[in-house]
Amino acid sequence: MPSAMAIDRWGLANLRLEERAPERLGPDEVRVALKAISLNYRDVLVMRGTYSPGLTLPLIPCSDGAGVVLEVGSGVTEFEPDDRVCTHLVPDWHNGRLEPWMRSKTSL
Repeated sequence: MPSAMAIDRWGLANLRLEERAPERLGPDEVRVALKAISLNYRDVLVMRGTYSPGLTLPLIPCSDGAGVVLEVGSGVTEFEPDDRVCTHLVPDWHNGRLEPWMRSKTSL
C-alpha cells in the first residue's frame, strides 16, 4: 500500500506519514509514483490553513515533486506509463507568457 505525508487537521505539527489505498483513477487523471518531493513555503501556508482556505481535509501537501507515471486514465493522451513528470502550480500554463487568467486556478 502506498505511503503519503498528509494532514487531517490544520497545523504543521499535524503532518503525518500514513498508508493509503490508491483512489480510483478518473478518465483525465494520471497516477504518478513520486521519486522526489520538497515542501516549500506554499505548503507551509496550506498546512496552516491560510492558503486557499476553502481546501478540505485530509490533504497531501506537495507543491514540488517529480516522479514516474504509473498509469493514465482513459481520456489521457499526453502521457503514458514510464514518462518522467514534475508537478506544476499553474496547470493551464503550457508555454509562453504567464497570463493573469492562468493564475485563477491552481493545482492542489
